[in-house]
Amino acid sequence: MINEEIKIGLLEYGYRIDKNSMATIEEIIEYAVEADRLGFSRFWLGEHHGPLTTTAFTNPDLLIGIIAGMTDDIKVGSAGSTILIHDAYPVATNYKLMNNMFYDRIDLGLAKGSGLVETKHVVKMDRDLKSRQGFREDFDDKLKLIYDLFYNEKKNLQENEIVIPPFGGKPPEMWYLSTSYRNVETAIKYGLNYSRSLFHSLPGDDDYKKEELLQFKQDFFEKHKVYPKVNVGISICMENTIAEAQKELSHLKQHYGQGENEGFKIFAVTIDSLHDMLLEYQNLYGVDEFIIHDLTDDPKQMLDNINAISEKFNLQKEVTVN
Repeated sequence: MINEEIKIGLLEYGYRIDKNSMATIEEIIEYAVEADRLGFSRFWLGEHHGPLTTTAFTNPDLLIGIIAGMTDDIKVGSAGSTILIHDAYPVATNYKLMNNMFYDRIDLGLAKGSGLVETKHVVKMDRDLKSRQGFREDFDDKLKLIYDLFYNEKKNLQENEIVIPPFGGKPPEMWYLSTSYRNVETAIKYGLNYSRSLFHSLPGDDDYKKEELLQFKQDFFEKHKVYPKVNVGISICMENTIAEAQKELSHLKQHYGQGENEGFKIFAVTIDSLHDMLLEYQNLYGVDEFIIHDLTDDPKQMLDNINAISEKFNLQKEVTVN
């Protein structure tokens, strides 16, 4: 039985074609403010370090705070923070402070470090950047440190003389970002919500894994006595007809080349086909929230698209995002 009440969030990477990056920042803020007004659940910004001269941001932390300060209800966060190239202490201090300044509206998404190859010339790492085992070990170490700084305040004060302000304040929601459910044990161990990306999967790799998700939720509940939040991320190019969307998608891929969209799975949709697809995916994947990355480059088109999505999915009804 499909529950038609779907929550929808947005993902922004800050890429634009042939545009000044500061102009893009203004467009992103306008996009987020409009999404808040229209009833979207989340506005996530992806950390990335590709060598594109029109990129508006790499680390989105400052922009997250600005957007949170200019919105009222929408949750704002990273999708995800590449914690392998950051120290745990500033990540914990920044996100905890923002979460308490902005009424529990900050999400900390954690990425295992797909940007490391791009940043190897500017970031010195202790381990071989080509080693997947090194990735895994570094990520686990950083996650453990961040979790400890958030949830073992008294011990850190007494034993290490460390305080993450505000003392006694609420840490941000933490999300594990992945392309599959292979890493649910880590999410269960640290009490992380789970966001599964479909646009990082290879085309045709539609393994819904609904039973795995249900088992994850149950195992999570047995340990933490609450169920985890779970969503699915998709990337779209939306126009009035499928043919127009496919044509625009081909145009955008040519501009981005082998950068942003290499290996990406992007859906060419209309508002009606998107509605039908998400209702179907709600049932197939067993989730009620979707995070949409709109590949469209035109700022007016992006605003028109979220207005159409909000109306089609009735997002402006009185809802509580939790």
